[in-house]
Amino acid sequence: MAFRLIGLGGFAALGLALVAAPRALGCMPGCSGYHLTFTGPLGANGSALATADRDVTVTWDDPVDGASATFDILMSRQPVPAYPMHSFPAQLPGQVLALGLSATAQTSWTWDTSQVEPGTVFLYAVFHNSPFNTLVMPFAAVTVAHGSAMPSESAVLIRSPRGTSAVGGTVSISLDAAAGGPSATSPAAPEATVDLYVGSPPDAADGTLIAGGLAAGAGQTARWDSSLAGAGSYVFKAVLRDPSGSVLASALSPGIVEVDSNSASGGSCETGAGPLASGVLILLASLRLRRRAR
Repeated sequence: MAFRLIGLGGFAALGLALVAAPRALGCMPGCSGYHLTFTGPLGANGSALATADRDVTVTWDDPVDGASATFDILMSRQPVPAYPMHSFPAQLPGQVLALGLSATAQTSWTWDTSQVEPGTVFLYAVFHNSPFNTLVMPFAAVTVAHGSAMPSESAVLIRSPRGTSAVGGTVSISLDAAAGGPSATSPAAPEATVDLYVGSPPDAADGTLIAGGLAAGAGQTARWDSSLAGAGSYVFKAVLRDPSGSVLASALSPGIVEVDSNSASGGSCETGAGPLASGVLILLASLRLRRRAR
């Protein structure tokens, strides 16, 4: 097994390079973070597109997972896909904001955004619950705008499906989208629409359009007939466009859909802490130790 140094958010730790792709382990919903639900931050009309000036509060609920269930919160300027542990990238994007938050003993955490550069960032969680570990879970987009005169940025976020599930029929996709305006108090956003694509993990680079011209707004939904697709793994990508067709923002789904999978039954999830996953876990564990030592 090869070793190499991998970094994240200014820190570095010894990671393990992937030699062979490990086989996923099957588990029932909940063992991989399905019971962890983020309830905030929220924006207008209950959307997951929040704004922040000095701080923003993340809230969650998990009535099922035990005391060992924890998660880390990270931020990225670019959309983050859902990653099962057996296919983690060598380096997670963005930077670490919080480590080792309890999924059950805590219900909220406040992020100080007063020194954060204005713009839209994506928040995502890495959930840990021994003996299984889950995929990376994107859960919110936050536009940091210091003062009411700051322009509000365009943003889009796919809210479901989340996790990794085996399906054999129609899949419902929900999303929130908003076009930016000259200010947060008096927006004059253009008529923006959303195109929704389905494709291969992690970023649907080979995506096929399944819904076009959806009006930008909170709680928009679309449906995809998975029976028309071949067996394999699929993710969704949403692209927010202005009337001319130019891209304003994009987002990736917080879940992976398995069509006709022989290794998982309907409604199940697949996780696995293989060599590459273990490297990322060692990295996050090292960061926790560094924080505690300070």
